[in-house]
Amino acid sequence: MRRWLGVLCACAWLWACDDGAGGGAAVDQALLDGGAPDQAPMDGGGGDGDAAVMVDEGPAPDQGVALPPALPTLQQRTPQPVVIDQWMLAAAPADDPVIGRVRAGTLTVPEAGEDATGMRWEARVPAEDGGIGDVNVRLAWAVTAITVDRPTHWVVRADAAFQIFVDGHQMPGDVYRSGALRVPFKVMPGEHIIAARVVGGRGAPRLNLWETADPAYLNVADLTAPDWPVGSDLVQWLGVPVLFFEDTALRVIARVVENAHFHETATEHLSLPGQTVTQVAFELVPKAPFLEETEALPVTVQIEVPGWGEGLGVTVDLQVLGADQPWRRSRRSHVDGSAQYYGVRPPTDPAAGPGQSLVVSLHGAGVQGIGQARSYGAKDFAWIIAPTNRRPFGFDWEDWGRLDALEALDDATAVFETNPTQTYLTGHSMGGHGTWHLAVNDTQRFAVVGPSAGWSDFWNYARDGRPTGLFARSQAYSFTETYVSNLAQRGVFIIHGTADDNVPFSEGERMLAAVEGVADEVDHHWEPDAGHWWDGDRGAGADCVDWPDLFAMMQRRSLPAVETDFQFTSPGAWYSRPYSFVHLRSSLSPLADLSVTSARAGDAITLTTDNVRSLTLDGDLLTRAGITEVVVDGEAIAVQPGPLPWGPQTGKRPGAHGPINEVFYQPWCAVVADVPPRVFLDYARYLIAYWALIGNGQGCLLRLSEVTDAVRAERNLVYLGLDRAALGAGPDTFDWDDLTLRIGDREIIQGALLAVFPEGDRLSAILTTTAFDEALLFGYTPFGSANSYPDFLVFGPGGGLAAGFFDADWQFNPATSAP
Repeated sequence: MRRWLGVLCACAWLWACDDGAGGGAAVDQALLDGGAPDQAPMDGGGGDGDAAVMVDEGPAPDQGVALPPALPTLQQRTPQPVVIDQWMLAAAPADDPVIGRVRAGTLTVPEAGEDATGMRWEARVPAEDGGIGDVNVRLAWAVTAITVDRPTHWVVRADAAFQIFVDGHQMPGDVYRSGALRVPFKVMPGEHIIAARVVGGRGAPRLNLWETADPAYLNVADLTAPDWPVGSDLVQWLGVPVLFFEDTALRVIARVVENAHFHETATEHLSLPGQTVTQVAFELVPKAPFLEETEALPVTVQIEVPGWGEGLGVTVDLQVLGADQPWRRSRRSHVDGSAQYYGVRPPTDPAAGPGQSLVVSLHGAGVQGIGQARSYGAKDFAWIIAPTNRRPFGFDWEDWGRLDALEALDDATAVFETNPTQTYLTGHSMGGHGTWHLAVNDTQRFAVVGPSAGWSDFWNYARDGRPTGLFARSQAYSFTETYVSNLAQRGVFIIHGTADDNVPFSEGERMLAAVEGVADEVDHHWEPDAGHWWDGDRGAGADCVDWPDLFAMMQRRSLPAVETDFQFTSPGAWYSRPYSFVHLRSSLSPLADLSVTSARAGDAITLTTDNVRSLTLDGDLLTRAGITEVVVDGEAIAVQPGPLPWGPQTGKRPGAHGPINEVFYQPWCAVVADVPPRVFLDYARYLIAYWALIGNGQGCLLRLSEVTDAVRAERNLVYLGLDRAALGAGPDTFDWDDLTLRIGDREIIQGALLAVFPEGDRLSAILTTTAFDEALLFGYTPFGSANSYPDFLVFGPGGGLAAGFFDADWQFNPATSAP
């Protein structure tokens, strides 16, 4: 089972695992005594949590909506730099002796030279931009101390760092060194030890601190901001990361202040978590179409929390661009309520009206969606959109990256009124992989797929140790080649440079061999002696993405209005969206794929399934197609409007199915005890900040007594550190407390438990540990690529101890578990 430790490190941001050393006490006695700042101070600002959890895109103010009274605006003050004289730097060995001392709060600033553990420390004087010079090892520690004489708030940038710690409190760093991300720390008078775990090979780490007396900081360096084309008055969303320094988690109103251009709007968010960072979405409702181009369209936004006499605000400038120029369309995500954008390349005639085609283009690693959109010339038949993957590196277009692409597709189809039968998919590099990934998992949406410089899966491309057993099952959706049979009725066009020094040319050849003889139409272009990104004179944009023959294939292919003859193989009902009129709900065995074959004869369809326990048929779609009867595995179902169930409708279903990642696919909230142990509160704040940094996401934090029926109806709940007795819910035959984790008839006395389970109509999760092992949780961050676990997982300092899938009725089954 120790080999599982590597699986826990598969996340793209965590190349080095925390070993869980230096865990700390299960409960800080000061918290129970009510005397420490971390004592469950998440009071929610009054009220019992029954107010609206999330206000979505509502009507404009002139339609009679009563807004909460606006507070006066206090403009955010500019944080002032904190002077750091020097950092002490040393390479981190594999058996890192520092992490335990950092978490336990016993680390001191090292002296120059070799210490007792064999680490050799050297002084680094930071540059004006916070740079500490090159790091020529994979992982290193940078440590310093700062003394303050009054309570203050620190805004911290940790570029090219995995984590940043202040007195043992942990926040994520920005491993990709964007320069835009910030995390908060609240500090009291005295000396504070700051430690950053920095990474080599991504440029010199930059470690900056600024201080502010404001209770929050709106990070305008990391906006998710829209543009408007001339003539548009689209309702859009502005996303602003908010660093909240208060101890408490409070409801927050995100208000747009009325001006000459925008209506006043107010969006209530359930929770603004204290001492962490999360994105907050503001609704932008123009008063009229914008008629002139400008780079200075001002808007003031502010946050308001209970007890404040003023709103804390910032003024930012947005853009109005020419109607024929690429622009950014922003929307509110159904995953978490955050604002996300996608780049738009309008067609040659943006005013041509409904019925045009839609091309979805997925960008490569480090590329912005708007940059991807700008790499194309305008087409006379199609809109081109470029989703963001939530961040330039994001999720390799799997999991939350895939959801971002599908949400952008749905939004663009509605906003631009495109023809759903003429939707196409392409992408470059990481986006080429994303093209393959969405092509085989969401085949029903795309008539043509055109990957450029794409790789098939993580393990063929750049990784050893392909998952096996239970982990291969929970990660099955990543194995592209397994599902290319789904492309049997699609067109495929593959592009690759023969001298590609990033994604090997062999990946293009591999996938061409996989689809030849399978897809209905296959073509390719190998650009001789070309590297990863190349251009020529064939396309109006960059040839490696804007290849004319690819777009010619798109123009001659379309989808049927209702597909009735097909074969579809799914890696899991939880991952697959409806295919034509079939929506898979659950499988007979969680250890195998599901498949369904549909064959039409006149006004009847015969549906043959394999490993399908339950499904739902779309009666409305079948009626429109002239179908009167569907026979599923010999059982006749008369077609009528509405959903038509087949098989047991109890138990697992998409949205409440598992595996563990699924709990984070919908709006979620971390829940801690009313008086939480400090380490679980720290972990909740870390998890929320991690989601904000890697996923541009919005998180939520509540104490158990604040969870109302209204909250349960709107949020997936992720319980942290709550005993089974206190929670009163959880997987059957599982039990846990400070001393023991019980999985079936097995008892584990040291470890961490992750498990999902149904609660009402939604999915919940428990993340907990045995006493003194709480630091193990920091080795688990769910938001990463190739990082999917089964329905439950138990691991200890040495690696995995138990894992498995529940059956379709949520029962523990030793046959689908290990050991």
